[in-house]
Amino acid sequence: MKTTFLKLILLMVVVWICNSTAYATESGYQGLLVKPAKSLNPQSMVDHKGQAINFPQKNGNMKFVFFGYTSCPDVCPMTLSRIKQLIKKLGPTADKLEYYFVSIDPQRDNTEQLKHFVSYYDKSITGLTGKPRSIKALENEFGILTRKFQGKSAFAYTLEHSVFIYLLDEQGRLRVMYPASTPVNAIISDIELLRKNNNELVLR
Repeated sequence: MKTTFLKLILLMVVVWICNSTAYATESGYQGLLVKPAKSLNPQSMVDHKGQAINFPQKNGNMKFVFFGYTSCPDVCPMTLSRIKQLIKKLGPTADKLEYYFVSIDPQRDNTEQLKHFVSYYDKSITGLTGKPRSIKALENEFGILTRKFQGKSAFAYTLEHSVFIYLLDEQGRLRVMYPASTPVNAIISDIELLRKNNNELVLR
């Protein structure tokens, strides 16, 4: 059942992309280029330090975003490890970008849990949670699909969800999507290309 749902997630994400915009790999990007760039409506969230934040912010920084939950047994730790590798590989330039882990599990993931979870991977990663309706609205903005598999007790459940790393440009728009298994060097190549292309647009 879970395998079928994961296949359905992938299919529906592709349909969402095709209906709302287009994606391309022939442009030189290693990930799926969202074209035209998709503007996102900010939602009221809370970071792992307990600070309120409207996310995503348009503050001139590129952002990497991943949706998951702290009790995730496999793909979330794997993806955050990938983001950790990315930050390490970027070196000093890593500070020019922002990294966010958005919890899809507000019932179990409080700010303290998020703080402990993201800090295990890298202090540069910000954990985000919020009210269920705000999280659902943000999921819809990104095209995230989730399904709950209930266990024997109220808190014993797992969540299946879309598995992409999202790259936002300096204007807070969705620009590139990456499967969690994308090589770090490919993502770094896209950062440089996106920055170059954005600078060219500004100069025109």
